[in-house]
Amino acid sequence: MKIRVLTTTAALALTLVLLAGCSDQDTNEFNRIVCSAELVNDGTPIVSAYIDYGSDGAPGGTDDTYPIDFANIVFRARPFSLSTMTIPEDDAYSSFQITRYDLIWHPGPNVPVGPLPPPLTDFNIEGAGFELLVPIGEDAVSTFLVVGRPLKEALVSGLVGDGTADFTATAELRFWGHDSGSRHEVAVPASVFVYFTGAIYGN
Repeated sequence: MKIRVLTTTAALALTLVLLAGCSDQDTNEFNRIVCSAELVNDGTPIVSAYIDYGSDGAPGGTDDTYPIDFANIVFRARPFSLSTMTIPEDDAYSSFQITRYDLIWHPGPNVPVGPLPPPLTDFNIEGAGFELLVPIGEDAVSTFLVVGRPLKEALVSGLVGDGTADFTATAELRFWGHDSGSRHEVAVPASVFVYFTGAIYGN
């Protein structure tokens, strides 16, 4: 009788530990399928210009544009346990679905100081739309927005001197998703280095 009680207690304790782990949304390794970001922007930094003054090379012209910066990203999905899990193609757990992403700016030491432009962290992105299905054992590629027009407009409003003040920052990324057999969301982390430069001139 004592052995049965101890066994039952141990099983209950293990169950509680597993349940506690499954409640951790940031832990990708608790999913049946583990998804990872393999490559961002082909492994190179993003060069982000504040503004393109166009072919006339003069501010305020009708050909001025704010270049919007996108980057590509490669994801790969695999079973939680390669040795014990065999997942048939098109099964309930045969893919990982990414549904949105967050972007958190980490300014470098040479970032311009306000009030203009405003802090780079004012342009963090939360819950941006992103839809991608990553089949297990395969790569899936998509693009996402890194620097949008509002940030470019803010940088232009705070141009220093001749408008060529350069600085760097790191974009921390969290892609959120779940395996195709559940709704338990986890984070897939990544990052990309961004080099901000002043005005450029179109041809």
